Amino acid sequence: MRSRFLFYIFLFLLSSLAIGCYDDEGNYDYKTINEVAVKLEETYGVRKVDTVFVIRPEIRQSLATDTTNLKFEWYYNSASDQFKGDLVSTADTIYKPPSRYSRYQDRSGR
Repeated sequence: MRSRFLFYIFLFLLSSLAIGCYDDEGNYDYKTINEVAVKLEETYGVRKVDTVFVIRPEIRQSLATDTTNLKFEWYYNSASDQFKGDLVSTADTIYKPPSRYSRYQDRSGR
């Protein structure tokens, strides 16, 4: 009985060794991905009504030289980080000229 048990253990170890040395013939054609680095200012502030608000990110890519392969979406959100907010622009640079009625303008018109 004990020799039969040792035989099964030996058979299990031998089969595990055979399976472990099996040559994997998987598809490993790796492709280089485009790594994108975006640099933005940490904060942007607008204090005057006549201030032009511009956000122009510095973008570097490892495979492309221009930004035609990228999609831009800029959202305005003042409520919370969990809410996506209102779409402001789909251009690569935000250029917000001054407006008479601003979200930041005082109710008294000053």
